[in-house]
Amino acid sequence: TLFDELLNMLEGDLCIDSSRVFSSGFSYGSMFTNGLSRNHQAVLRAVAVYETADVNIWVPEPKNLPIAWMGVQGLSDGLCTPAMGRSARDLALKHNSAAGKDATKETAQEYTGGNHLCYNYKDVDTRFPVRWCTDNAGHIWDHKDPGQSQTWVPATTWDFFTQF
Repeated sequence: TLFDELLNMLEGDLCIDSSRVFSSGFSYGSMFTNGLSRNHQAVLRAVAVYETADVNIWVPEPKNLPIAWMGVQGLSDGLCTPAMGRSARDLALKHNSAAGKDATKETAQEYTGGNHLCYNYKDVDTRFPVRWCTDNAGHIWDHKDPGQSQTWVPATTWDFFTQF
């Protein structure tokens, strides 16, 4: 209800391109965004979640529709564990599979050392890409590559959103 009322207010008061509404969040905010990705595909073009889980908060029944989805996961996160992030990602993959393909069977490359790694799934409908970014961080939003002072997360998210 909060999201729906906020979007209605913004669309009523501002000039909004309703074909490009996005949501992103970290931790609890990512769980909220992940929940929206399950039943707001008609209004959200894409979501980006940082350290997410598909448990712990209100999780609506999925409408079983595709949505462009990006996840950032620190493989050392002990709060929103990698398994929880993968579970959220796998639901998006289930609904984004390309005709005749099962994207849930595709194995993503994940961080094994050095800089972060982003994997773009190939067995998804190209209108609804899924990107999975991992590194060795814990429960943080501003992931940084070794030796870097700036986070790579905002630029990677911007790259994902601006393709639409």
